[in-house]
Amino acid sequence: MWNTNASQQQNSPEIVEPVKDSRALLQQAVNNIEKMAFLPVSEAHLYYSKIKIKTPIKGEMVIFVTESLAKELTNSIYGLTSEDNPLQKERVKDAVSEMLNIIAGQFMRTILPLDQDFTIGLPITEQCEEVSGTSSMIQRFYTVNNNLLPVAIKGKELINFFENNRSR
Repeated sequence: MWNTNASQQQNSPEIVEPVKDSRALLQQAVNNIEKMAFLPVSEAHLYYSKIKIKTPIKGEMVIFVTESLAKELTNSIYGLTSEDNPLQKERVKDAVSEMLNIIAGQFMRTILPLDQDFTIGLPITEQCEEVSGTSSMIQRFYTVNNNLLPVAIKGKELINFFENNRSR
């Protein structure tokens, strides 16, 4: 039974209603980190970019870019400074797409024989706050100027080929 004495209630565990919404569940988990570590936590704004790998192997490559890295990348590509006009979202999305296009092309050149042709699609980049995962994904994490840059490959065929040819 819960104690109704006001002075003892402050030390009593908080009663939390079950949450069915996954976003609210994640927010509760993050709030606990904030309380435990006494560090501010805020929702990250990301750019999610994906590109289809069409031949000779089917799959997909994905990157997640923080908004600050995306803006820094855009400024660097277009020779802008942070004092210039606010960046247009389309220009930022184009810069992220181009980065993924270069990463995917180099990745395919690395895993395939030198004389092997390949086909990749056009990158699609959107701003997002969450992305649904998949079990058929290999993810690597990099940092660029202290910004996290996760890069992932998706699709069983591409992952199997990559796993079997890692030593190249």
